[in-house]
Amino acid sequence: MSVAGTWLQRIGADRANHERHLARSWPRVAWLSVLGTAVVLPFVYLALASVGPLIDQAVGSLFSWHHVHPQHFAGLTYYRQVLADSAARAAIVHTVIYVAITVPIELAVGIAGAWLIFRVRRGKGLMTALFALPLVVPWSAGAALFAGLFGVGGVLQGIRAHVFGATTPLFWNLNPWLGFAAIVAIGIWKGAPWCFLLLLAALGGCPPELFEAGRMDGGRGWSYWRHVVLPAVWPMLIFVAIFRLFAEAQMAQSVDLLTQGGPFGATDLIGSYVNGLAFTSLQFPNAEALATLTGGVLLLLALGGLVALRHPAMSPLRTRRRTGRRRLSWAGTPSAARELADAGPGAVRGARRARRPGWIGQALWWLSASEHRTRRLVAVALIAMATLELFPITGGPPGGALRPDFHLAWSQIATGLANSAVMTAGTLVGTLVLAVPAAYLLARVRIRGRAALFALVLAAMAIPGALTLFPEARALVLVGLINTRLGVILIYIAADLPIAVFFLRAAFAAVPEALVEAMRLDGASTLRVAVRLVLPLAASTLVAVGLLTVLQAWGESLVMVVMTDNQALYTLPVLVADGFGGVGTLSASWLSIGPPLVAFVVLQRHFRRGLAPGALW
Repeated sequence: MSVAGTWLQRIGADRANHERHLARSWPRVAWLSVLGTAVVLPFVYLALASVGPLIDQAVGSLFSWHHVHPQHFAGLTYYRQVLADSAARAAIVHTVIYVAITVPIELAVGIAGAWLIFRVRRGKGLMTALFALPLVVPWSAGAALFAGLFGVGGVLQGIRAHVFGATTPLFWNLNPWLGFAAIVAIGIWKGAPWCFLLLLAALGGCPPELFEAGRMDGGRGWSYWRHVVLPAVWPMLIFVAIFRLFAEAQMAQSVDLLTQGGPFGATDLIGSYVNGLAFTSLQFPNAEALATLTGGVLLLLALGGLVALRHPAMSPLRTRRRTGRRRLSWAGTPSAARELADAGPGAVRGARRARRPGWIGQALWWLSASEHRTRRLVAVALIAMATLELFPITGGPPGGALRPDFHLAWSQIATGLANSAVMTAGTLVGTLVLAVPAAYLLARVRIRGRAALFALVLAAMAIPGALTLFPEARALVLVGLINTRLGVILIYIAADLPIAVFFLRAAFAAVPEALVEAMRLDGASTLRVAVRLVLPLAASTLVAVGLLTVLQAWGESLVMVVMTDNQALYTLPVLVADGFGGVGTLSASWLSIGPPLVAFVVLQRHFRRGLAPGALW
């Protein structure tokens, strides 16, 4: 064979080998492309859907507007106008007072309830469901409850009439103090269960030996809380404080549903005032200037909280011994106790029975004279609260609430129920599909820029979502998704995705590295390790995050009202709000509460197992 023939034969063999190599490597390249897209897409979405509206809002506040488009650069003109506006200043003052009242009370009630239920041995599921009941009640149905409490002929007026003899009707829309008390009350009622659930999950993720060791070392009272309980839940406590601060600082739903800012703006908060400027008065630059100022302050506060989260200021775990107080007997004095003890057990039982009053006293004795008194007292209080919560907003028992002669037609209710299911399911699937790969990358993959990606997640968490509704609405208009279910779902996902990534990252990072290395030594790929090891071990956190997403999406109504004016797309809570003030509220209340309540009762045990084991930072 000639030299040219040998050369051509070699070229043909090399080409055949190259084609076989491409045929084998193409599936791998395609699979890596899919994985890369799944990992990169969540962070791109966070940048566009969370950080993007904030930047757009900050830039838009520097321009004068024509209709919904910025035209000419105006500098800080609108910031000066907002700060000179007496109504805006009043809304800022109201918000500061509102946050100063609600957030500390929510944290105190949340950690106290979490600790009480964490300590009981039986009935934890029922107590947890009763404590968290306000979470499954949509804002619109909760507004109906508080209208019954504070309104004309409500519970508060009945107490005044029976106790003080006052018969003057209470018009809360005309009373600034009563209206402000109403929005504070509903804020605490809706916010305390969030603190309770997250702190209960933090306690569930702590080793029980930590609390037992504190008790054995003599820790009691405030000393035990300071050196054992609070350090154990400190990271979650800081996170919950930031979470509730942002939620309450941009509150708008309670004001829109209860007082509409009245009377004369006395109950306006920044969130409701900004939305009124943008969507009612069409003062877009003023609204964006006030929202940007508020967002900047909140971001600074969040930064301080995150610094405290990374560098806890709590003292190390220390306990000091304290001698317990001597308990007195039923007779009331030590000498009488010794006499009863000398007389024998029969005399002791007789003395106890002799001191019992009637059935009310017996009930109080049953509640307080048992080693299980904490559980009994908490259970009775929670059952009483649940009865007061469900009875007014549903018109009594289910048979009386679901009558066919209601203001809202059953076809509307069925449509609203279907819309709620579609919105909630779409939000849940979209959030988990984006959050799982992003959280796994941040927790288990060592790449350059991971700290910057986590900073993006933290920034997205710190961005006040209710204050960026206007730039989000403009974005939906530009992409043609306004007045669509998909547009609302995208807004919901943008709000829930940072929190989901935050908790799932902590859960994935808590998986022991030794187990991962053992699977890799056995030849398991990264995908196999994630599916067969990491996800099953983090299943409890995954379910809990999904449940939080469902509760957020099901009960939300403000975004739906802003992003669509088509009643055929309204969810059930929005229909309840649309029938607010009439009997139409009663017809849909049970259906708006039922599905999330069932989901929570079935899945709430995952919170007690620990929502985010391991370090949150």
